[in-house]
Amino acid sequence: HKMGIIHRDIKPANIMVMENFRVKVMDFGIAHFKSSSMTQTGIAMGTPNYISPEQLKGKEVTPSSDIFSLGVVLYELLTHTKPFTAENISALVYKITNENPPPPSALDPKVPPLFDLVLRKSLAKDPAERYHSAKEMAGALEDFTVALGKKPAIV
Repeated sequence: HKMGIIHRDIKPANIMVMENFRVKVMDFGIAHFKSSSMTQTGIAMGTPNYISPEQLKGKEVTPSSDIFSLGVVLYELLTHTKPFTAENISALVYKITNENPPPPSALDPKVPPLFDLVLRKSLAKDPAERYHSAKEMAGALEDFTVALGKKPAIV
């Protein structure tokens, strides 16, 4: 994001953990460059379960759009279930744009309730209510990890 790139397709298949435990985001095939006019408002791009509400509505994508997708990935990692599921794409779009998933701690008591706060913020329907950068979200996760008495992992 600090280089002006919005990925637009953050999902588990595009996140790789390297041998040194550094996380790398892969596949920038549909990435949007802030300075580019190659993409249009009004066209949703991405993987349906991980796409942000504003992308589904054809609105402008921002780094907050990737934060939403990252929140979906983290939710799935913690609960082993996707936060938004439906039998068809129309129902999925409705859920992503209008409904909030249950807090992860309600699905798995091993998930500390502190993570509910991070996920609630990252999955906010309004992009302005989300973390504004991956760095800000990482800081919140690190703060919660420290509060839980765990040493933060290098990311």
